[in-house]
Amino acid sequence: MSSYFLRVFALILLMLSHADLLAQTFPEKPVSIVVPYPPGGSNDIFARGLAAGLREVWKRSVLVENRPGANGSIGVMHVVKAAPDGYTLLLTSSVLTIAPAIDPQTPYDPVKDFAPVAFVGRGPMALIASLKSPAGTPRELFAAARQKPGGLTYATTGFGSSPHLAFELINAQARISLHHVPYKGGAQIMTDILGGHVDLYIGSLPQVMPFVRDGRVRGLAVTGTTRSSFAPDMPTLAESGLPDYDFGIWWGVYAPAGTPRAIVVEVNRQINNLLRSDEMKNFLAREAAVPSPLTPEQFADIVKTDAERWRSLAREAKIQQP
Repeated sequence: MSSYFLRVFALILLMLSHADLLAQTFPEKPVSIVVPYPPGGSNDIFARGLAAGLREVWKRSVLVENRPGANGSIGVMHVVKAAPDGYTLLLTSSVLTIAPAIDPQTPYDPVKDFAPVAFVGRGPMALIASLKSPAGTPRELFAAARQKPGGLTYATTGFGSSPHLAFELINAQARISLHHVPYKGGAQIMTDILGGHVDLYIGSLPQVMPFVRDGRVRGLAVTGTTRSSFAPDMPTLAESGLPDYDFGIWWGVYAPAGTPRAIVVEVNRQINNLLRSDEMKNFLAREAAVPSPLTPEQFADIVKTDAERWRSLAREAKIQQP
């Protein structure tokens, strides 16, 4: 073997040993988990649960930093620009893959700008209807919408939000036209659903199920591919005439692109161990979510698939940030 190839081989061995050493000694200083939204929401709840568990494992400080603003872009870009050393992580929801699809001004690329670290969990949303609407079941909803295109209204928490994309997916797959009514927040939406001022809404199970159980709104379906243990009597949209329908919220942890794989694998291993604990299962249950330990590669495939899925839907439905 030539001296050149020997030097290359030695360099590769050196790099591999350095990567192993990084993983063995990580972390050597405090780790920050950035949440790009205010305290109190699902992202914040899950980040604090993970931070508490990682502190116990690493015997190091793990801080949760809330950096809200610009629909999450401020916190996200803080992580994109951080040193790719594993000490600055991002915890956010699947909204990360939705925003760039509908807003060309989004400053980040969900596929190129991150090293996906750990898939935390997923949970469906629920489609509900006002008692004054003609929709008692999903099939009744589709029939009513076909009889009067644009006659039924659906509320969302804003243009490009998860509920907006969830309804546009219904429009596309059911070949109907529901009319979008954007709101600034979920509280006003529930008030108007209860009052019959808007017909439909898709929200998180913790948000809407108390109203379903009290009989103040109709629970039509959950948006995942299987029924949820948090709403076992509610059918899926896939059962109700849209066999390919699948829309849920998922949460994940990311590092900046270029973070050494050894560190990504080590953080993934520790987070996956935590996700198997009763404590983290309880944290996720607060948002009707289920832990889903995956490898970094499996998580990266989900990010890539969803990013393309929402780009395609945005093009077909002509959804673009005004």
